[in-house]
Amino acid sequence: MDKCVILTWFYFNNYGTKLQSYALQKFLRNKGYNVEVANYVPVYNNEVKEKKIKTYFFNKLINLCYGKKVNKRNELFKKFTKENINFTTKKYNKEELIELNKDFENFIVGSDQVWNPNFIDNTYFFDFVDDSKNKISYAPSFAVKKIDEENKLRIKPLINRFNTISVREKNGVDILSELTEKNIDITLDPTFLLSKKEWLELINKDEVKENVEEKYILCYFLGEKQFYWDYVRKIVEKTKYKVKVIPMTRKSYLKKYDIEVATGPIEFLSLINNAKIICTDSFHGMVFSLIFNKNFSALSRFDSKDSKSQNSRIESLLNMLDLKENMIYEDYSNVQYEVNNYEKVNEIMQEKIKLSQDFIINAINNRGE
Repeated sequence: MDKCVILTWFYFNNYGTKLQSYALQKFLRNKGYNVEVANYVPVYNNEVKEKKIKTYFFNKLINLCYGKKVNKRNELFKKFTKENINFTTKKYNKEELIELNKDFENFIVGSDQVWNPNFIDNTYFFDFVDDSKNKISYAPSFAVKKIDEENKLRIKPLINRFNTISVREKNGVDILSELTEKNIDITLDPTFLLSKKEWLELINKDEVKENVEEKYILCYFLGEKQFYWDYVRKIVEKTKYKVKVIPMTRKSYLKKYDIEVATGPIEFLSLINNAKIICTDSFHGMVFSLIFNKNFSALSRFDSKDSKSQNSRIESLLNMLDLKENMIYEDYSNVQYEVNNYEKVNEIMQEKIKLSQDFIINAINNRGE
């Protein structure tokens, strides 16, 4: 069977990034494919470097207060990556990636925001891959509603070299439809390719302790909006549940709740699985709430009028599952976290999951024909 290589993000200590890179590889390996993840870390552009500098000073402050727990979290991320992601033997730089053509027939890009125009890297459009190779995109995200003319000109010749194309959101279809006449599918994030049972097996393999008696609201926020915490307080008033926080921002570290600093990818899954309610502005926070059939609120991190808004990733999925009431905006009037009909939600999800699984298998076996 021809070998497959996946080009994706894996190098951030970000729960969604790690778990999506694990999931696509795991699904394909379960199906008998010989799959490796390309060990490639791109060089950051100036905007990302600036963010890293700001993050550095924030991290210095956090280390003063939570040094040991932060180190433990980093160790857990490193452990997860080492034990669960099968990398190419060699670590490649941009110029060396062309060598992959010697060993692999199928090149798969995705998922995550690898096509986000704020992270310009033509590597993720396979500019280094030979014309004869099978080039597949599986659920990459642009993360934005529109891209500018300069990016359209950059992408157009590259996307037309792909054998099979899928994206994660309708906005991606709209963007690419202007650039190619090729068929563009919408496929689910790779984390959906694995069943709830398979994710639970991953948790149990690491012997993470469960506390099913403890009733808590789990907060996982990537943004800093004050209305998040006002909203959480309303749920606490209503339910009397305690609150656990996976801290990602300055404000989240300062909250007088249970701050779960030493949380790696496995612990992240366990905290979601054991929670009664999840409050999150994260796409993958919402995804795992759905996979584990949890009550949740998806809070809006971006102003909907913002051209760089990434809300569409969450809105698109919730609309598909008829759960748009669980999307909470800053001007919210009602607290909404219940999912009363998971039987119907799971039915829709299973149909979409099957289509997504069939898509990637067909793309490899038949080059999408």
